[in-house]
This record gives sequence, structure tokens and C-alpha cells, in this order.
Amino acid sequence: MEGLQSNISYAEEIANSYDILCLQEHWAHTYEKDDLSAKFHNHNMIMKCFDMTDPEPPMMRTRGKAGTAIMWPPRLDAYIEPLDDGGDRLCA
Repeated sequence: MEGLQSNISYAEEIANSYDILCLQEHWAHTYEKDDLSAKFHNHNMIMKCFDMTDPEPPMMRTRGKAGTAIMWPPRLDAYIEPLDDGGDRLCA
């Protein structure tokens, strides 16, 4: 998926069809994480953005790049433990 914001309808459709959804190349910025969590309110999410170590303010927005995310429904919380991998390029 190249660009989560431009493909949000498709992402919502498949998020409701599968228990675990792994995204790559979502192109989201750090400041967009809360908005995306609100759109996927029926899912928990761990998300990494390209600007996590040096966030860009919304008014200086450049084109997004890279990014990964994992989404799952809350009923699976007992089975999922996000790991702190120490990086901004992958989710585990």
C-alpha cells in the first residue's frame, strides 16, 4: 500500500476483514498517528513513521516515506505484546 491516507477506504475495508493487518510503506508522519488510530477505533495499533526520531511539524510537511504498522482487534490483546525494538523502521 503506497500511502495510507490516499488508500484509507481500502485499509478500513481489509482491517475489518482480517484479525491482524501488517502495513508497510504507509507514508504517514508521526503527527498523523492519533488521527489514524481514531479512524481504526476498533483496532489497536503499533506504528512506526519515518520521522519518529525527528518529527516534522504539520506546517512543514514533506512527502512521507516508508513506515510500518501492525493492527489487531482488542480481543487479541492477551496474545499480543509489542516489543521495543529501539528503531524507527520496523514493528515487532
